[in-house]
Amino acid sequence: MAPRSDFWHRYVLELSRFRPDSTLELLAGMSQYAYREREFSGNKVADWEEKFLQHTFAHDNIARDVILRSSLKGSVIPRTADIERLCNRYLNLGDPVLRDKTHKGIERYTVRIAYEQFRYQLSPYGELCRSWALFGETGAQFGASAMNADAWRSSLGCDLQAFLRIIFCLEIFAGRSGGVMKRDSLDWNVVCSVAPGLNKTEFSEVLRNLTSTISANRKYSPPPLKGYEKYSFNPLASKPLILKDDCLIVPSAFLLMQRAWSNNLYYDRVGDEEFRNQIGGVFEAYVGRQLKQLETNNIAQVHPEIKYFESGEEWASTDWLVVFPHLVLLVEAKAGRLREPSRLGLDDLEKDVERTLGIAYQQLERSARIILGGNPAFVDIPMDRPLLGFAVTLDPFWLFNDPIQSTPRPFDMEIHPVGIHEIEVLIQAALAGPIESALAELCVPADNQARRVRRVLADCEQVGNPILDSAFNEIFPDVTYTDP
Repeated sequence: MAPRSDFWHRYVLELSRFRPDSTLELLAGMSQYAYREREFSGNKVADWEEKFLQHTFAHDNIARDVILRSSLKGSVIPRTADIERLCNRYLNLGDPVLRDKTHKGIERYTVRIAYEQFRYQLSPYGELCRSWALFGETGAQFGASAMNADAWRSSLGCDLQAFLRIIFCLEIFAGRSGGVMKRDSLDWNVVCSVAPGLNKTEFSEVLRNLTSTISANRKYSPPPLKGYEKYSFNPLASKPLILKDDCLIVPSAFLLMQRAWSNNLYYDRVGDEEFRNQIGGVFEAYVGRQLKQLETNNIAQVHPEIKYFESGEEWASTDWLVVFPHLVLLVEAKAGRLREPSRLGLDDLEKDVERTLGIAYQQLERSARIILGGNPAFVDIPMDRPLLGFAVTLDPFWLFNDPIQSTPRPFDMEIHPVGIHEIEVLIQAALAGPIESALAELCVPADNQARRVRRVLADCEQVGNPILDSAFNEIFPDVTYTDP
């Protein structure tokens, strides 16, 4: 059920008029400008999104298509107006929904565009800091051997903390040069100031691992699924630097920084069986670290998983139970994520959601039933207040809460799919002032469930997240950063 191929064909023909390296250089400068505006948007992130968001993800995907699809014989030097025209062509590319206008087709379309666009709305500061707070700090506390310095060094070419510093340092260089860096301009003294203790051999290896060429990307990138070309994998997510003569081009400042985010680092390590076996427990512990800040600040009582007996068998509750004065929040953490075909809204989407969120929903329902049934193991969990369920995931599940992931409401309990970034924001809101009215709103069914937790928390005053702030200070002890 692919769209008419001429939509894509005309777009690639237009793209092929231009010199690939010149197009990437122009996109690099535009991306640096948009990234700086994002950093300095302060509390007006919504204004940045209105002005830049659509063009930002479109420009990054145009860079992908320059690298993988356009003719290498293009000779025209592009101007900004040419990029804007390409952007309009990209945004008007056909989608399989054009031939599947059923309700199911619309649902699957929303999944595709969400995974294409929504990651640009995440806080660069929070995502960067979580990489260390989760894999570095919590991994060490959990005793996860797959997340020690040697394990990361074998995968990245240096330890995790050094890698995060290198990415940050490269963005400094890219920002100074409009996204096009001369290799001999990478000042080693600046590198050492941001990444103390790093040696030149490690830096060179990491730089090599982050760099590719147009020809190498074309050789090793898998072909896109016909009809879904605009949603295909962007090689800049893995290797954000493009080598051209003696220059390193950074076509996307956003994808360079996202290379250090926890969801990208996950894919560096997911081939390691030991990592796969440990990430679930480490993620559960990280969710608990965040929630325990509520107890430290006398906002709520936080209880870990409770063992109980039912019908002669031992069971376990949800991972965390948070008792507020006027409601109880049940939290189940899942590090699993949707497979790539499911992110495209293909036929196995429902099964994939059931494999991940579905298991969390079942656990939340079972715990709610047991609590309200008066099981003696839950004596510290009150039965006189509403229950609310959060299925917390490491990778955001941007599914709009449509029938694909609709959740039953046991005992009238609302269950919400929640990304870990939303738990971090919940803590920031709770530390800023009373949060129960916002949580109470989430206990009530609503006609529009799409990203409801995000929308409710966006209306709350927020302060910094101590765990994320501490992680940043540990990674960059001499750098000052203000989170937008």
